[in-house]
Amino acid sequence: MQEKKENNTKTIHRLSEYITKSDISFNKLSLELGLSNSYFSKMVKNGGSIGSDIIENILRIHPDINANWLLTGEGSMLRDNKIPEESKRSSTPISPTEESIIYRMYKEKDEENKTLIEEIGGLKERIRQLEFQNKESDHHSIVDDITEAFTKESSGDYGEDSIPTKLPSGSKRSSVGKV
Repeated sequence: MQEKKENNTKTIHRLSEYITKSDISFNKLSLELGLSNSYFSKMVKNGGSIGSDIIENILRIHPDINANWLLTGEGSMLRDNKIPEESKRSSTPISPTEESIIYRMYKEKDEENKTLIEEIGGLKERIRQLEFQNKESDHHSIVDDITEAFTKESSGDYGEDSIPTKLPSGSKRSSVGKV
């Protein structure tokens, strides 16, 4: 009996005891923690110390281990089966009436979501139409500005009713007006 107590004095030995009783292996635990397969076997063989970060991860992955027992050897190996208050609420059965109310609320929200999605789709289409109209009106505005500018320039040179005449070309000069 004395020998077992000595083997159980280090955290690694208590962890080894937990592994044996839990039907898991150090290899599986090593994989869960992202450690090399030989990490724990070397620790057990050499009676090494486990780092606090590794112990924290072990307790996160295996919440049934009593942290006090793992670190000090005091108390029982496994935590009490006390359920935290939050877990109690979620495991409380729901009455058929409550279930019906929750279902109706869900259906109402689902219908409201569908309506909103359709409305958003309609608004997106309206935005596309307005953007197209805006681009089209910008295009017409530019064309109208160019046409108006050309018309004003043309009427200024020739008069409103005048027909433009062909301008003389090249070096041939008219002899009109020469003496």
